[in-house]
Amino acid sequence: MRGILCKMNTVTEHYDNHLAEVYSWMAGDWDAALERYRTLLAKTPIDSRPRGRAIDLGCGSGFQSIPLAEMGFKVSAIDLSNDLLDELRKHSETLPVEIIHSDILNYLNTQENGAEVIVCMGDTLTHLPNYQSVLKVIEASARILADDGVLILAFRDYASPLTGITRFIPVQSSSTRIATCFLEFFDDFIEVTDLFYNLTDGQWKLSASSYPKIRLAPDQICEELKSSGFSVTSNECFRGMFTIVAQKESP
Repeated sequence: MRGILCKMNTVTEHYDNHLAEVYSWMAGDWDAALERYRTLLAKTPIDSRPRGRAIDLGCGSGFQSIPLAEMGFKVSAIDLSNDLLDELRKHSETLPVEIIHSDILNYLNTQENGAEVIVCMGDTLTHLPNYQSVLKVIEASARILADDGVLILAFRDYASPLTGITRFIPVQSSSTRIATCFLEFFDDFIEVTDLFYNLTDGQWKLSASSYPKIRLAPDQICEELKSSGFSVTSNECFRGMFTIVAQKESP
C-alpha cells in the first residue's frame, strides 16, 4: 500500500483538494440522503412559515437547499467550494435556488431583514475560525430573520473529548473506496484527519488530509440563541448531528 500524508490544511484547502470530490458519496445514496433532509425539515416550524426567502449557509451539494426550494422557498445557497456548488447547480436546475460563492460571514454582513428561514447544517459551524465567529452567525441571523423566522443549526458535539480507539470514526465504504477519519482533541479545536483508501490498478492507495474544527457544545449554543432573542423549540441528535431549531421571538 502506498500513502501520501499532508499537513493540516485550512478548511477551504481541505475541501478543494481532498473532500469535495467525495462529499456526497460520503452521505451514502443521494436520493436517500435527500429524503432524510426532506423529512427532517418538514417536521420543523419551517413548514408553517410564509414561502419567502430561505438562506442555506454552507450549503454543500444541496441536501438542505433542494428540500427548501421544493417547499416553495426562494433559496440563497452559500458555500466556498466551487465543486460542491457545481454539484448543487446540476441538481437544482428547475428550482428557485440562487447559488452564491462566498464566505458565510462575509455574505451575512451584506444582508438586510427579510429571510423567513436560515439553516446552517452539515457541521458548517465547526468550520468557522473561532467561537466568536459562531456568535456572529447567530447575531446576524437574529438581525436578518423576520419575526418568528426559523433558524436551524446542526453540528457534531465535540465538547467532550474522545479517547483511545473511539477517535477512529468509520465513515463510508464501497468495493473501491474506504473512508474513515481520526480525531485529535485540543483545548479549543480538534484536528480532523480524513483518510481515503482507493483501489486503483489493483492497489490500495491512501490519501489523507487534516484540517481544524472548533469545539462546540449544544447546550452552550442554545444559551447563546436565547441571549440573542430566539426561543429554542428543539435540540435533538439526528444521525450523529445535534440539530437545534430556534425561532426568532416577536418584539
